[in-house]
Amino acid sequence: MRGDHAAFTAWLDRAADMSISQAERICVLGVFQLVAGFKSALGDAFQPTLIRIRPCWPGTDWPSHFLGVPIEANAPETELLLARACLTQPNPLKRQLHEPPELIAELDRYQEDAKVALLRNDTCSWIRGHLPTGTCDLTQLAARLNCDKRTLQRRFERELSCRFSDLVDDVRAEMCLPLLESGVFPMQAIAEQLGYATSGKFSRFFQRRFGCTPRDWTRLALTA
Repeated sequence: MRGDHAAFTAWLDRAADMSISQAERICVLGVFQLVAGFKSALGDAFQPTLIRIRPCWPGTDWPSHFLGVPIEANAPETELLLARACLTQPNPLKRQLHEPPELIAELDRYQEDAKVALLRNDTCSWIRGHLPTGTCDLTQLAARLNCDKRTLQRRFERELSCRFSDLVDDVRAEMCLPLLESGVFPMQAIAEQLGYATSGKFSRFFQRRFGCTPRDWTRLALTA
């Protein structure tokens, strides 16, 4: 650091068969490439204060500026000076530079959709495993996740636009149809798999959800 500036000095560990002037020329070219590369990537966010060049090309008439950056020829060191304030600026490369804004927005939407899908899938998987045990309720799930059940309910409402009970009903509707189609299980067994104590409660849920009784639906499915 030099006062209000940071100095980046170019240095090369030269090979034995490389002359000092060759090494110094490589350093100069390296500084120019560095400035060009960062200017291309960062645009106006990259604002060096000064390029200093050691006298390594006798007779070279250096321009006064390179890509808008002033050049000081015949300097004691080849180096690049940046204002210290530049080092505390947000990094524009945090996102991939060459992604158009439309793609970045699409990636953000995809990540948000994936997060929502993961919450729904994980919750529904937990519900499937706990319905037959009679332990499928919001309190149990909140305890498993080590959070307050009201907080968890608000998260469902915010991210999934539904309540926990809605997810339970969705899973019950998904589970009951294959069980009915099989024709193997009695209504009471199906009711218990869905977390109901009696087949009557299951029948009322089914009629509310599908508009007919389980037995009517089974008859229609078998004759279809």
